[in-house]
Amino acid sequence: MGKCSQCNKPAVFKYNDGSELCVEHHLMMQKAESLRLSMMASYVNALRDDIEAGTGIPPGCLARMKIPNITFNGDTLTLNNINVSGSTIGAINTGTIKNLDVSISLLRGKGESELAESIKELIQAIIYSNEIQEDLKNEIAQQLEFLVAQVSADPSNRNIGVVKSVLARMPSLICVTASLITIWDKLEPLLKSAFGTN
Repeated sequence: MGKCSQCNKPAVFKYNDGSELCVEHHLMMQKAESLRLSMMASYVNALRDDIEAGTGIPPGCLARMKIPNITFNGDTLTLNNINVSGSTIGAINTGTIKNLDVSISLLRGKGESELAESIKELIQAIIYSNEIQEDLKNEIAQQLEFLVAQVSADPSNRNIGVVKSVLARMPSLICVTASLITIWDKLEPLLKSAFGTN
């Protein structure tokens, strides 16, 4: 084998198209593929949720796709939008973080950049906060995950009653720090606008 097609290191992997990659660039490609598969699986699961909600099938009856675990090296987990490093790894359920990361990408793809950025800003602040216990971090992240999933759902399939309840409860969950309240004050009207509950 020759040199990596992306750098001058020795190539150790050769693909059907003839391209050759070193270990580092092969790993990057594998991570990119893992993220792509995670996004596809999350999208399929969201469609199944919509089907259940729209047809009256009890939640959880349709089989859901397993979202592959994203591996990382060292002390940093980097997704498309959210970065987790050091002692913060494991502070919030990795599956919740991956779902939020995928949802942020989907929102950006729909042109909802301001909403996506505010959600990213809030989840990053929660992850790195030293003033919030891990169980509360997970609760806030799960509530946010629900809200974002509802934003992405077809309007006819949204559970607006539960959405209003979660929106009303969020300030009491994040009131432990002024910085979180500031971010929520920016995010809340964007969410309400997305739900048409202003």
